[in-house]
Amino acid sequence: MALDLYYFISTLPSLKATGEGAPKLSEFLARCHEALTEQECAMLTELSLCPPASPSADALGNAVVREWYGWQTAMRNAIVAFRARILKTDARKFLREEELNSYAGDLKRLGTVLEEKSTWKRQQGWEALQWAKLEELQPLNRFCFDTLVLYALKLQLLETHRRYSAESGKAVFEEIIKARLAEAAAHRVQTEG
Repeated sequence: MALDLYYFISTLPSLKATGEGAPKLSEFLARCHEALTEQECAMLTELSLCPPASPSADALGNAVVREWYGWQTAMRNAIVAFRARILKTDARKFLREEELNSYAGDLKRLGTVLEEKSTWKRQQGWEALQWAKLEELQPLNRFCFDTLVLYALKLQLLETHRRYSAESGKAVFEEIIKARLAEAAAHRVQTEG
């Protein structure tokens, strides 16, 4: 199995934060079924950028997943607290319980990102922070299951980025315009007839 894992990981394309040459998550997961156990595939399928309310025991048994979910919870709690201050509301009812870890440097960087005036810059900054954390979690021995966990999370992050791209935004905008023009045309026919 170790040799198969070594071979499988070595055949994966390198991932860049820009997303160039990255496979789709669904393609990656399909390939995983050829090389991994059902339990490993299920865990990779279950992974999420946003920690689930009740992650599986398998997920929490993996140190990389546990660290990722802990970090995400801390960052998302900071985002909730930031938004609550703006809205002048109590954030406590929206916060998730988290282990007491020190992410002081990351929280400071997140604070800088949240202060950006542009929504697009905030989104880019948030994605960059997540990518940096995933890079930080990469073990020295890259030929292990944790590499696949991080690979799956990076693919999720890249797919999120693709949804916010200029091309996808333009396509959504064009669909909205098309629908509104159709409504206007239907309304014009009804009033003129």
